[in-house]
Amino acid sequence: MGISYTDLIESIEIIAPQFLMEEWDNSGIQIKTSNNDIEKIMVALEIREDVIQEAILNKVDLIITHHPLIFHEINQINTDDSVGRYINNLAASLL
Repeated sequence: MGISYTDLIESIEIIAPQFLMEEWDNSGIQIKTSNNDIEKIMVALEIREDVIQEAILNKVDLIITHHPLIFHEINQINTDDSVGRYINNLAASLL
């Protein structure tokens, strides 16, 4: 049995509360897919193609990164740039 999504987020916010975030930062949940219990968590510096592939291979439920995937406002998902490609790959892995 894993940890509930809510309990995990509450635990993380004890260590890294939102009020410590800089005004310019984009911390917090960026891509949420379900409220299912979390069995496997992957920690990485940032989202990259190799991180996504390792997460898919190991059936990871949640990826926690230091650098946010989405830093600036996104108006479209464009697979010609890395952020769009990563979002597309993450979404496709859920199918």
